[in-house]
Amino acid sequence: MDFGGSWGGLGRWSFGGSWGVLGFGDFWGSVCPFLGCPELIFGCRVPIFGVPGVTFLGFLVPIFGVTALVRDPSRLPPGPRPSRVLVGDARDPRAVREAARGQRGALIVIGTGGDLAPTTMLSDATKTIVEALVENGVPKVVACLSAFLLWEPERVPERLRAVTEEHRRMERILRAAPLRSVLVMPPHIAAERPLTGDYEVTVGAAGGPGASREISAPDLGHFLLRCLGGDEFDGQSVYVSRHY
Repeated sequence: MDFGGSWGGLGRWSFGGSWGVLGFGDFWGSVCPFLGCPELIFGCRVPIFGVPGVTFLGFLVPIFGVTALVRDPSRLPPGPRPSRVLVGDARDPRAVREAARGQRGALIVIGTGGDLAPTTMLSDATKTIVEALVENGVPKVVACLSAFLLWEPERVPERLRAVTEEHRRMERILRAAPLRSVLVMPPHIAAERPLTGDYEVTVGAAGGPGASREISAPDLGHFLLRCLGGDEFDGQSVYVSRHY
């Protein structure tokens, strides 16, 4: 299946079959209205082009059929509702296997809701998700991590080191998986910045001299979908940013 044109003039991508978006935690609530609840898995089944007012992945609900995996359905945010809601935990293999079944790709955007304390919640969920994808024959995963993974460890601010180590555990799990993977490592995600579709992408490094240290939430979403729909960055760690 195909978008059938360019999304807002920002490119044409082919999305064959069903796609999944997996995530939990409040951290990504500013990136996607439907990632503000504990666990979510989006399965894009019916592509329709041409919905105004797009901000990152929220448009997937009206454009595509969406399946949500949630611990508490009452925490789904207001607005367009998912067409299918599964109750479960992203660390529960049975729940994740059910949600991943029939998908051809997955986008993982998970966080801790701003909690910087040591945790294995993200890596535990990533391990469960990867195992479910492999078991179901899902070949492609795009994961959103952190630009701090591209820094020397001693340069990471002390208060962010625990969560950065957890991101490193996620990275190791994803790199070891027998999947086509893209590891997107954004800097500060600016919810108030606009969608432009025009940003700088650097492979394997946190930008060059003078590179921006922010990316808008909509532009980040645009890039994640670009990675999901193509193979240009498969097997790479990529930094995406823009001067607004």
